[in-house]
Amino acid sequence: MTFYKRNEKEILLILLAIFIVGTILIWVDLGMNSFSFVRPTGQEALADSDSIAVVDSVGIVEKHDVRYELREDDNSIIAYIDGKCINTGIRDREEDNVTNCIIKIDNTVDLDNDGYAEAILMVEASSTGGNLSFGFHSEIVHYDQFSDKFKNIEFISQSRYESCIIERWCDQWSLVANYQSSFYFERYIFVNGGLQKAETVEKDVPQSVLAYTLESLFPNGGSEPLWYLTLYDINDDGEPDEIMMAYPGNAHVYNWGNLLVLNNIILSNGKKHSVNLAFQGNVGILQTKTNGMHDLIEQWEGASQVLFRLYKWDGNTYHAVRWNGSQWVRYDDAEWECVLNDEDAEFVVEEEVVEAVDTAAIADEVNEIE
Repeated sequence: MTFYKRNEKEILLILLAIFIVGTILIWVDLGMNSFSFVRPTGQEALADSDSIAVVDSVGIVEKHDVRYELREDDNSIIAYIDGKCINTGIRDREEDNVTNCIIKIDNTVDLDNDGYAEAILMVEASSTGGNLSFGFHSEIVHYDQFSDKFKNIEFISQSRYESCIIERWCDQWSLVANYQSSFYFERYIFVNGGLQKAETVEKDVPQSVLAYTLESLFPNGGSEPLWYLTLYDINDDGEPDEIMMAYPGNAHVYNWGNLLVLNNIILSNGKKHSVNLAFQGNVGILQTKTNGMHDLIEQWEGASQVLFRLYKWDGNTYHAVRWNGSQWVRYDDAEWECVLNDEDAEFVVEEEVVEAVDTAAIADEVNEIE
């Protein structure tokens, strides 16, 4: 029997091949079961992000009874943890001739699931002395377990409305910012004592079929309130409905009259709905309907962009709504109300009125009222 004697080089190549094959088999056995091409969403997407830390919602967290109180004598925040009263040290403060005054405690909720509820404060910033208001913002008061102290951080929601929007998202609470437009917002979560952006949501803005503008209805303005009666089939029953638009007058407390007011709607069946919504921009009627009435859209110039707000009918009046990523929801405090007495109204009729409105019909209706 003859044996083939392998040289040292061949032996090394064989051993290397065995090592490579063995490594591949181990990787296939241990790694492939957990490998996936499915793009993570929601909480998994947050965990996969380098910029966002996620609270472990599976672990058991000891819940504490945490309550907050705004003390009137010095406008400071008092906390109660499991019945123990603690002065948080958080109160009104002055910085660079700006006074931040705590108006109220908007909400109390455990934002980061650590067992200690946070307080959401409404704070007004104004010039020292209170002569000029810079608007409202929110501040989050939270208990830091590591330092055993209460801390607070600002949250600028950048909305014309006062209250901070808090809503559930991915099994935790989130805060909504930049929600002036019904079709755009940014979502933040509270993690490790700080705020981190979780997502940006944007929805297409629909086109209106009819537009009312302050310039087209009331081009001359004036110091006294004015009313403008238009006809439009706003519930699609085949009959024109009366839509009363109003101008508050430039001496009015509402933005010195630079607003357009939807005063009331009188349907063709004679039923009157007092709406009294004040808009700071143009108002359009959309093709879409809610509860039998066409949706409305408001358009105005923001600080850096054109903004839009959607209004839907609830069966009796219109309310502003915003897209929360899955459905339309109402703002908590989204309407500016302007109530004008139209019993002695001075009506305005222009030859050139808004598109798709019958000017002759408007004139006839006004003459009948007068």
